[in-house]
Amino acid sequence: KGTENMWGYSASELIGESPRVLFPGKEKYSFLKLGYQVKENESHTSEAMGYHKGGNEVYILIETSLLTDGNGERIGYLSIAKDITQRKQAEDATKASESHLRQSFNLLLDSVKAGKTQEGVRQRKDVEGKGFWMNYRIAPAKDAEGITFGTSINVADITHLSRTEQSLQVANQRVKLATESGGIGIW
Repeated sequence: KGTENMWGYSASELIGESPRVLFPGKEKYSFLKLGYQVKENESHTSEAMGYHKGGNEVYILIETSLLTDGNGERIGYLSIAKDITQRKQAEDATKASESHLRQSFNLLLDSVKAGKTQEGVRQRKDVEGKGFWMNYRIAPAKDAEGITFGTSINVADITHLSRTEQSLQVANQRVKLATESGGIGIW
C-alpha cells in the first residue's frame, strides 16, 4: 500500500517491472548510479527524484543494500524509500524566500549607503505561512556633523491596523452601494 500511496501505481502494475518505470528520462541515471554505489559498499543512502503515476515529482530518501547469496554472490538489491517531497518543497520555498529577502535587503542597504531613507509597507509571511503587514523605515544614522555612522532600522507589525482599514473600506463600499441603489441620501 505504501508504494501505491507514494507512486500512484498498484502492486500488480509494478510486479515484474524495473524500478526505472518510476525514474524515466534523465532521472533514470540517478537511480542506476545507486547500483554502482552499492557495489562498492554494503549499503548506500541517497536522495532521488522520480515521478508519480499522475506526473508529479516525487522526492525520496532511499537506503539501498546489496543482497548476496550464501556464497557472497550478488543476487539483487533491497531498497527502502521514504517520501521526502514535502521536505524538498519546503526547502525550495525557503531558499526562494531567503533569496528574495537577501535581494531586498541588499537594495535597501545600497540605498542607505547612498544616504537615502527607505520606508514603506509590505506584506510578508511568517514561518508558519501566515500573512502579516509591516511598516518599515531604514535610514542612515548620522552624528551631529551629519556623518553617517550606522543604520537605523524601524519595523512595526501593522497587521491589525491593516485588517481594520480593509474592513472599514468594505463597510464603506456596502453603505455607498446601499445608498445608491436605494436612492437614499445621506446628510
